[in-house]
Amino acid sequence: MSATASDEVKVTAVGFGNRSGWLSWGTNYKAVAWNTTGTEETGWSGDIGFLVRITPELNFGILAQDLLTSKDFISAASGRVGPAFRPLDGRLTIAGDLELDRSSMSYGHFGVETQIVRGLTLRGGYDRGEPTLGVSLYFAALSFDYAALISEGAGNTQRFEVGIKVLPLKDSNIFFACSVLK
Repeated sequence: MSATASDEVKVTAVGFGNRSGWLSWGTNYKAVAWNTTGTEETGWSGDIGFLVRITPELNFGILAQDLLTSKDFISAASGRVGPAFRPLDGRLTIAGDLELDRSSMSYGHFGVETQIVRGLTLRGGYDRGEPTLGVSLYFAALSFDYAALISEGAGNTQRFEVGIKVLPLKDSNIFFACSVLK
């Protein structure tokens, strides 16, 4: 989807995740409203993902995105696979993945993330060859997230997200988030 100045996508998601030894998994339900042609449309989607901890510093993930959708959903199902390396006691993450969809096209993603201080994370990278940047703030059970995709051809895309951890315990991953993509 190429964005124009008036395109807007609103996502409300509810998810659940679990960590058990070397394997983590999670799933979510997304209610989506979008306006890309001047007409408001709605739909829903579901994702499922798995993360395998090979060593404390090396992880490998697999994601099925938009696996189950409403009939007229804004995007087709896709999958992602890729590693992440976390040196410096986990304060730095270097990750990459390959996105596969039903067409013959494949896309690459690469990023670096660092925790500046507890509760403040900065990141940068490339999404399908376009530069990205972002910042996250965490306060107890609340999270605030900003991300930007800097595109020469289609204009910049910005994402704002506020999240609430329902059970704010260290190992609890029931999470509610609301995002606006503009």
